[in-house]
Amino acid sequence: MTPYWQFARRMLRYRLLFAASVAMVVMSAFSLGVGLLGAKPVMDAILDKGQDLPELAAGLNAKFEQEGVSAAFRVPQHVIDSLPPGEFTALVWIMTGLALLAVIGSTTTFLHAFLAHTIVNRTITAVRRLPSWRRQRRPQRAHGLSSRHRPDHPARPRRTGC
Repeated sequence: MTPYWQFARRMLRYRLLFAASVAMVVMSAFSLGVGLLGAKPVMDAILDKGQDLPELAAGLNAKFEQEGVSAAFRVPQHVIDSLPPGEFTALVWIMTGLALLAVIGSTTTFLHAFLAHTIVNRTITAVRRLPSWRRQRRPQRAHGLSSRHRPDHPARPRRTGC
């Protein structure tokens, strides 16, 4: 077995941290993908066609209805009526949403790095402690010490406090 797989096997001891780290990297990739792929069509609709948020939502509903998407995924009419009109307002709201998405993405990226480094740090610490743990649990004779040199031997003077 290569050293890499030995350490990788030891890292699986921290399954919960590993699962949380994988979840954070998936959320980070999802937020990056949504931010990059979702911004262009919306920005084109606002800047080129001059549509505002109510028009964009109504167009999305019409597209969903045309493609036969379930009504659960459509924007309700009372939500469309409450959206603020105006191209600039639409631009501000969408840019605010993208900024929040970027904050969420960078937070999940940080949490992924933190959790991954925590797993590595704990694994390396456990590996470094392993030789001293084995050495402390070996019998005293394995070190070549006679029974007279053991700390609990009666001929050895005991230290008193102070």
